[in-house]
Amino acid sequence: MSRVGDRRGRWADDWPLTEQTAREYFERFEPPTPEEGPLEVVRQVV
Repeated sequence: MSRVGDRRGRWADDWPLTEQTAREYFERFEPPTPEEGPLEVVRQVV
């Protein structure tokens, strides 16, 4: 968490991520199940 806190406000488009927000996110995070399969990133070349 300190790495995120260290960069907060450094750039104009930084999104403030408080410790409380991060904690709430990780408390509700559900890891993918085997039925969902592995993540596949598809990139379109333009």
